[in-house]
Amino acid sequence: LTEAGKKLLPLAETMVRNEENIRQLFQNQGRIAGPLLIGASETLCAFWLPPLLKEFCRQYPAIEPCIKVGYCTDFPEWLVQNRIDTAFSLHDESTAPHIRQHILFQGRTVFIAAPDHPLSRGTVLPITALAEQPLLLPEGETGYPMELRERLRSHGVATRTILEFGSLDAIKQCAKNGLGISLLPEIAVKDELARGELVTFSIAGISIPLQAHMIFHQDKWLSPQLAALEMFIVEKTAAKK
Repeated sequence: LTEAGKKLLPLAETMVRNEENIRQLFQNQGRIAGPLLIGASETLCAFWLPPLLKEFCRQYPAIEPCIKVGYCTDFPEWLVQNRIDTAFSLHDESTAPHIRQHILFQGRTVFIAAPDHPLSRGTVLPITALAEQPLLLPEGETGYPMELRERLRSHGVATRTILEFGSLDAIKQCAKNGLGISLLPEIAVKDELARGELVTFSIAGISIPLQAHMIFHQDKWLSPQLAALEMFIVEKTAAKK
């Protein structure tokens, strides 16, 4: 964009949002209906969101949710561009002036390995135990994978290699087959742990928590379907706290 284009962009994005708000205002009067564009991280989309959406769609059958899976770092920009109406993210956006959010739940990450992996024999290991270990991590330069890398660097621990994957399932399959260890959200591996396909171990001094959020653009007009989803999610998560 030229400098003039950069100045125009925020106004243009506001005009697009307003046009959508006006259009939806006069549609489906008398019932809650219409499309709902939802961004979601892979972890939340695969292991937390589906049962909630199932119940939501049962209550509001005329609403048409469409889910876009993406990186948490993309969601604020997608909201600005009006590509999504809301997002379920593992990033805290409380410092972003154009974002408002609800905290949904607190979680944790766990180190995982195959049951016959050498590290699986200890319950609490020193951080140096990770030295020269193949590390299997999700793609991306933020969130819990980046925090783990920073912890390793600060302690001078070098892993043998870091393999990055675009899929949590691929990481779990590689870990099951002894190709390395990983740090993943506990909710993403609870079934494998219950079946004994993976085991957890702890590293002394490393505890990386997770916090899930529902985020919105501060100036986004709440369509009836978006307002219904926000109320539904807030009520469901509040009941579990």
